[in-house]
Amino acid sequence: MPARRKPTALLIASGAFAKNPARARDRENEPVPEGPLGDPPAAWVEGAANNQRFVEYLKNWREIVAQAAFGVLTSSDRWAVEKACTLKYKIDRAEAGYGKATSGDYNTLNKMLGQFGMTPADRSKVSGGKKTEEAAGAWAELAGQRRKRA
Repeated sequence: MPARRKPTALLIASGAFAKNPARARDRENEPVPEGPLGDPPAAWVEGAANNQRFVEYLKNWREIVAQAAFGVLTSSDRWAVEKACTLKYKIDRAEAGYGKATSGDYNTLNKMLGQFGMTPADRSKVSGGKKTEEAAGAWAELAGQRRKRA
């Protein structure tokens, strides 16, 4: 079985391309995400006013985004995060006694969370951006204010 493919960012950081420039040719046209994940789907936000299902979808979205490592989820991951939210909703409802969730639902959600780097074994397989004060935004400001008070 071949070795797992290392992320390009890790190869650059380790100097692998400097040592063997031919390795970089396979990755020349690698797609680069356009931006951050962004806000939850507008239909969910609008639907939350009169539908509890959308309220739960939004809660799941915020939970997944909050728990994901900084810089891992990007605009390219929107559909996957949406599907993870709906699967988590289905599983939560089944556990509360409403409807059924199959073992495939559990496995799919577990695989998706692993791809987001949200399980202990998979955390080392993903690489996100470095969290800088500028990227952290308001949270960095609050942390700075807190440090000044202390």
